[in-house]
Amino acid sequence: RLKQAGRLLKKYALPYLHWYMAGFLFLTITNWLAVQVPLQLSVAVDALHTDVAAVTRAAYMIALFGVATLFARTLSRLLFFTPGRLLEHRLRADLLAHLLKLQPRFYSEFKTGDIVSRSSNDMTHLRAMIGFGGLQIINVTLAVILSGRAMWAISPQLTWYTLLPIFLALAFVQPGIRKFYSLFKTIQRQLADLSDHILSTLNGMQTVQGFNAQEAMLGRFTDKNDRYYRSQVTAAKIRAFVIPLLPMGGGLAVFGLLIQGGEMVQRGAISVGDLVAFI
Repeated sequence: RLKQAGRLLKKYALPYLHWYMAGFLFLTITNWLAVQVPLQLSVAVDALHTDVAAVTRAAYMIALFGVATLFARTLSRLLFFTPGRLLEHRLRADLLAHLLKLQPRFYSEFKTGDIVSRSSNDMTHLRAMIGFGGLQIINVTLAVILSGRAMWAISPQLTWYTLLPIFLALAFVQPGIRKFYSLFKTIQRQLADLSDHILSTLNGMQTVQGFNAQEAMLGRFTDKNDRYYRSQVTAAKIRAFVIPLLPMGGGLAVFGLLIQGGEMVQRGAISVGDLVAFI
């Protein structure tokens, strides 16, 4: 297994490693620039009534950082998404070549719809995981590290006030995510079953019509389609519950920051600009 994993890594991962390394560089630049904007905003807010020149400089710096972020973010996405597309193309070609070599026994054991689903739908999800998924993992990690470091430098106390509601939201989100991915596997199986039923019906259309079995085949299709539909509705309900929780945690974090941060501004522990940058 280790040798097989090594061969797969050499064939499908190493050729695209330079793309990801360059993407990681530009993601780091993007997140660093994203942290600098609120810090410059803090300088501008604190200098509003004392130093107009400082406000102007901060405004120019924010504009410069914004333009630089535009280019860095675009490049990072191109560098992460492109290998996903290239790898998807290569995997599809290799899969088809492999399917053409398999003996008839394989096709008697595996349903045609299942093979079609794996060749199309699963490949699309794999490309999304390699491209967008990989980008998000690195992007979020860098954002947490760089933003967290800047927040801690302003006020460790306010950092904890920010993290608490977000951690609470994550605690509620995790069970929903586990349920969603379990349901996602069921949806994939149902889609494969539905695809196989459609293909077998089309391939045997003359037989179906010859035995006047249209109603029976339509009934089976409706049953499979309804199960697939109900699973999709359940997944949508889970998403509708889970997705708003993290923004809600962020909103509660801002609420706590305004209460605690406002009190800290009043006693001079932090400046108004620090509080604005923190939020």
